[in-house]
Amino acid sequence: VVKSSSAGLYSDISLFDKVKIWLGYEGDSFAGDPLLVGRISQISTPLSSSQGYLRQFNGKDQGEILLRRLKGQKSWSSVAPHTIATEVATDLGLGTGQIDTDTGAMPISVEIDPDRYETYFNLLRIISDHWYDGSNQVKKDWYVDVNNNLVWKARPLRTVGVETLTVGGNIENYTVLRDLENVRNKIYVYGAPEK
Repeated sequence: VVKSSSAGLYSDISLFDKVKIWLGYEGDSFAGDPLLVGRISQISTPLSSSQGYLRQFNGKDQGEILLRRLKGQKSWSSVAPHTIATEVATDLGLGTGQIDTDTGAMPISVEIDPDRYETYFNLLRIISDHWYDGSNQVKKDWYVDVNNNLVWKARPLRTVGVETLTVGGNIENYTVLRDLENVRNKIYVYGAPEK
């Protein structure tokens, strides 16, 4: 969202404010759930020589809590993956009604290293991408919907209304970002009495 601040528009928005977004034409009334609900995580005021000072808001949907909150030392031994997903949702105050139950899923074991914490996002990634063996995988995708429910379902989430992206067709431009800051190493030396 970008608006001129010369008229004082949006001057009362603060970091971590909740935002609800509906899309439509000016003058239309909006009913039902918004298209997106999220939090403001960044406010900037760039200067444009043609438009003056602008207020620009950036943020993430309600799934931002998965990145912001940390899970401490914990281990699960031989439990169904959806049990861990349900515990994640409960820990974060999210609804659990959209979590698929895998009746045929093999149990998994997960341990969070006692020397560090893990984001809930990484924990969901670990269980959702888990391989039981060479041919069986959990294969789940997830997000937090506008009603604050953790949606954890079979991958891919959508098969209807999906189209192939083509440069020059429905992609006008794109940016490739190569970033070293997110690269981490986790090294264990075995044979020593301690890690």
